[in-house]
Amino acid sequence: MYKAYIRIYGAEFNAEGFAGFTHLEGKVGVTKELVGNEVITKKSYWRTKEVHSEQGHAESDLLPLLEAVNLELHRAKIGSAVRVLAHIVQDVGKHDVARGLYLSKPVVAALARVGAEFDFDISRICEFKNES
Repeated sequence: MYKAYIRIYGAEFNAEGFAGFTHLEGKVGVTKELVGNEVITKKSYWRTKEVHSEQGHAESDLLPLLEAVNLELHRAKIGSAVRVLAHIVQDVGKHDVARGLYLSKPVVAALARVGAEFDFDISRICEFKNES
């Protein structure tokens, strides 16, 4: 299974303001870092809802997200001071095999229009047994 989403952040980016402005489904979150024994909040971000794909074509699910985010960034008059990160995460079970990812020309062009970076992660799904 794949999931795709887009995250926006930056030193001058107001995630809460953007969340109130945009018509897109999403949420505000914060990145945190553990420094010694203390958790430090680094910055807030806004991210789209996750789009899940069982068919293994997350790149085609990413395209409409990129197009929608591009429109909202222009509508909000947000310039290049933000960082836009397009994520695809492949969840792999114990008996699954990780597969590659193909980005079509329209997806690559949409990444460029938005000025987005791309992150592809593979995540192992942990299966726990309840031994009671």
